[in-house]
Amino acid sequence: LITTSAFSIIGQNAPNFRFPDKNGKLHSLKHYKGKIVLLQIWATWCGPCRRSMPRTQALHNRYKSKGLNVIAINIEGRNSPAPAYIKNNNYTFKVLYSEGTYGKRIMKKLRVRGIPYMILIDKHGVIRFAGHPLSISEGLIQNALNDRLPDVKILKLTSLIGNLEKYISWNSQNRNWKYAGGRKRWVALLKGANTLQKIKTT
Repeated sequence: LITTSAFSIIGQNAPNFRFPDKNGKLHSLKHYKGKIVLLQIWATWCGPCRRSMPRTQALHNRYKSKGLNVIAINIEGRNSPAPAYIKNNNYTFKVLYSEGTYGKRIMKKLRVRGIPYMILIDKHGVIRFAGHPLSISEGLIQNALNDRLPDVKILKLTSLIGNLEKYISWNSQNRNWKYAGGRKRWVALLKGANTLQKIKTT
């Protein structure tokens, strides 16, 4: 489940990272300067992560030739079931490996507190989306590729609404969802969205 912390990093510069691929070769975000990057944080033990991967592959297939760079960062490390999982499912996007937990500094900078977690970084290195992989719209990706992204405040509003829908959908299956600890945070952010709505008329 994505937490409300994802909302706050939209509009910020993406922090650099340096992770190895399955062969141990290190890859850094700075090598993608001037390019559109779609990051997904995931693990094989995460059911929602596995369910989101086919769409990530579809986005990779559809937009790779147009300049989209899909990078999946696995948090289990290279010596885990992840490399075999990627091979067995014929996923062809780039996969890097972070050995550790959400406590790692880069994960804290990206506000990763739940997975699956996806981030869209524009060609200027600015985060334009942060949230559940199934919440990102292809229109946003297309606008990023065509350098026609809307104001950051509008993106924050739409991201909040998309993640709120996922939160309600997930918790509606829980008999005690209305008592969930994150509910008050979502209510507070929704009130903030009502304020952000005013920017459409300014």
